[in-house]
Amino acid sequence: MFKNKGCSIGFFLLVVIVVLLFVGVDLYTDLAWFESLGFASIMWKRIGTEWLLFLLAWVVAAVVLAANWWLARWLAGGGQMTVPWLKPQPGRYRAQ
Repeated sequence: MFKNKGCSIGFFLLVVIVVLLFVGVDLYTDLAWFESLGFASIMWKRIGTEWLLFLLAWVVAAVVLAANWWLARWLAGGGQMTVPWLKPQPGRYRAQ
């Protein structure tokens, strides 16, 4: 995207900071509201449960994808898997 690597890293960091800022503001307002009602522990329990479910779903998806990858390699004979459209084909492109 950018020719300068430092510019790309700076842009990426700026995006991360803006996203964290929005998440932080949202978390702070929720925390203030739950604390005003006296239910801050419920909010933390909800956040912990959401993260636990996210991690559990991530692990399940990773296991399914790893099993699929292993099965594909096993069915291919256990050798080097190749992608036909990524192999260079001689004579396909001419230098101009």
